[in-house]
Amino acid sequence: MEIRNRNLYKRLTDKELVQVILKIPHDDDAAVYLFFERYQPLLLKQFHLFIGDMNWWADAMNEFFLYLKGNGDWEKLSSFKWESSLGSWLKTTSRNFFNDFRERVIKKPIIIVNIDEEKPDRPVFQLPSESEEDREKREKRVQIWEAALRLKDEDQRFVMVKKLRGYDSKEVAVMLQMRWAKRGIVKYYKKRIVVPDNHYVDNICKKAKAEIMKMIHQ
Repeated sequence: MEIRNRNLYKRLTDKELVQVILKIPHDDDAAVYLFFERYQPLLLKQFHLFIGDMNWWADAMNEFFLYLKGNGDWEKLSSFKWESSLGSWLKTTSRNFFNDFRERVIKKPIIIVNIDEEKPDRPVFQLPSESEEDREKREKRVQIWEAALRLKDEDQRFVMVKKLRGYDSKEVAVMLQMRWAKRGIVKYYKKRIVVPDNHYVDNICKKAKAEIMKMIHQ
């Protein structure tokens, strides 16, 4: 989904952009521009201070976006009362968030989702701790990750990596929307523009799982 009003956003002040984001219907494209373009240098600096590993940058920023967006009403952003500059507020807010992200996500083991359609309630494997992993589970984990990263379809690869890291379909749908927006991607189905939602993500995930199982059993 292309950010069609990028030139307009560039001309707006921070306060005007926030007003555009908070006005109903909310303009998420304006939020993508504000956080992923205008304030990316500031947020990247805070990320380096608290996390540093660029392998986590996309995940951390996507979660930060969702954190500010809340349940869709931008509650966290609307709590900013302009008693300081937006940059100053984002600096403090992102520091707290990245510090929490490091403790909550990076230092905790990742639970890998089930990809076995025949036994959807039984995880193929979990990663409770390095000491408890046996060789078979470790090899299975590596196989699934490697297969996911070899998926030819970019959306399938993106969705599966996020799902394997523990994000639910609604969260991945928002991330996919932002990914399309940043890349200027517009997709159509029956002459209508596609806006990824949790059902769209689930459908991609189902196809990706089938591809992964094929690769693993070749």
